Amino acid sequence: MSDTFSHDIDETDDSEPENLNVRELKENDLIEYRLNTMTISEVCNAATKWLTLTLGDHSDAQIDALHEKLFNREIH
Repeated sequence: MSDTFSHDIDETDDSEPENLNVRELKENDLIEYRLNTMTISEVCNAATKWLTLTLGDHSDAQIDALHEKLFNREIH
């Protein structure tokens, strides 16, 4: 019994850059290795630091709007 699905499927992620230099490839390897060996608390700590840096780049008005959207909504 044969299937109708092709086994020649491209499994690559379209969002990944195609032309990385040697340093970028090594950096990606190191990042993936570190992520795979982190404890949950280390991942949470890294995410908190990243979010803090990301939100630090927003203006006061953007922070106010985001906070308003998330925390000052009506509950029905």
